[in-house]
Amino acid sequence: MTPTRRAAPSTTDDLAALLDLDPDAHDWRISAVCAQTDPGLFYPDKGESARPGKKICTGCPVRTQCLQWAIEHDERHGIWGGLSDRERRRLKRRPHIEDHPSIADTPAAHALTAATGQTRAA
Repeated sequence: MTPTRRAAPSTTDDLAALLDLDPDAHDWRISAVCAQTDPGLFYPDKGESARPGKKICTGCPVRTQCLQWAIEHDERHGIWGGLSDRERRRLKRRPHIEDHPSIADTPAAHALTAATGQTRAA
């Protein structure tokens, strides 16, 4: 017997069922742009550019929640919240966003600063 391939979720309820979420409880993953995009863009092979995945993240309405989740769960692979694993590790080691010129002026960094209150003491 040939295995049948599951169709991509077409509605929010389908996505919630696939992720085993309560469809009545809003979960940030349901609103994530990447949920309806090729996952390979967010897990580039060594030597491939992460830019395509990061570019998709720039317009995502739940970018901050995604980044916070990845940091809190020590996610070590892929692009989450517009940052690579290396960028997330750097952010964890030095939590003051302004110490990271490459990401300090991004919408995700500003939102994370506002959400966590990470500010450098003067």
